[in-house]
Amino acid sequence: MRFALCLYKFFPYGGLQRDFLSIAKICLERGHEVDVYTTSWEGKKLEKGKIHIIPAQGYSNHTRMKRFSNRLNALLAKKSYDAIIGFNKLEGLDIYYGADTIFAKQINGKGLLYRILPRYRTYLQLERSIFAPESKTKILILSAK
Repeated sequence: MRFALCLYKFFPYGGLQRDFLSIAKICLERGHEVDVYTTSWEGKKLEKGKIHIIPAQGYSNHTRMKRFSNRLNALLAKKSYDAIIGFNKLEGLDIYYGADTIFAKQINGKGLLYRILPRYRTYLQLERSIFAPESKTKILILSAK
């Protein structure tokens, strides 16, 4: 099978990144093809599999995340994968590996000003693309938080 594994940033000391790396290695060991899509990769590269760096410039984290999501979707539309697996909240995923907290729950109780800021709207839009009732994304979580 061919898998696209999507992670905003890879660095060797993050918990999510370690889970990502374990899943990538298991897929490769079982003979699957793995393409990694990320904005940056720090540390040792995978022995097999391809790492695609997608630039996502912007002055803020939410702008870079949204640009990564947009560019990723444009790129993946031209390719054929059995599954697109995301480790961050991104649009167009077949499977979301849920390790982050729910943004909509985090901002509960925040004022109106916070809710009209681009950061709020961007992260909420990305989250809704996964958790909305009409979403076809499958959600994989290890434990309820």
